[in-house]
Amino acid sequence: LSSVRFICGTQDLHKQLEAEISKFHGTEDTILFPSCFDANAGIFEACLGPEDAVISDSLNHASIIDGIRLCKAQRYRYEHIDMNHLEDILKECVEKG
Repeated sequence: LSSVRFICGTQDLHKQLEAEISKFHGTEDTILFPSCFDANAGIFEACLGPEDAVISDSLNHASIIDGIRLCKAQRYRYEHIDMNHLEDILKECVEKG
């Protein structure tokens, strides 16, 4: 293969590797991402819905910010390492239910 999966498409080699990883870990299936950026873009949307909330540091990596934007969860950002601001947001989330 001369390029990443999203350019070349899923090849038999990808499926074989995913099957072996699933077998090793005893899971139903596996998906491999070519980078952490791609993994972050996929994980939040797959795991979080509108009933969930994501509370994130304002200086998180761009891939985390983009991944959160793609999901339907409620989004909150606190000022970088400001635990008082984080506490305020946590209290707000608890009040909302």
